[in-house]
Amino acid sequence: ELAAFKHDITAWQSVLDELKPKISRVQALLDALIATRTSAKARLKDAQFLLRPICRMPNEILTQIFHGCIPQFPAATKEYNALDSNTVPWTLTRVCRRWRNLARSLPRLW
Repeated sequence: ELAAFKHDITAWQSVLDELKPKISRVQALLDALIATRTSAKARLKDAQFLLRPICRMPNEILTQIFHGCIPQFPAATKEYNALDSNTVPWTLTRVCRRWRNLARSLPRLW
């Protein structure tokens, strides 16, 4: 009976030893698949973003919209200060890289 237990222990140890490299290969494959999925999700998000109408709007029209956001008559109690980080130019620069570059190129905003 003791010999049978020893035989079982040896057999199960052998099974575990055979599984270890297989599990490592599967884990490496799973890691690669997860990385590919993460990359695909990011590219899909970028592609979907580009389909939005605002992304296809010409810079000339965005410029007109940006200019329309600037207060024409600042409140008498508070002067308009383009260097205040809560004002229109700064808000526009936080939307996306394209808007930041466009807003920074428009002297009238500042």
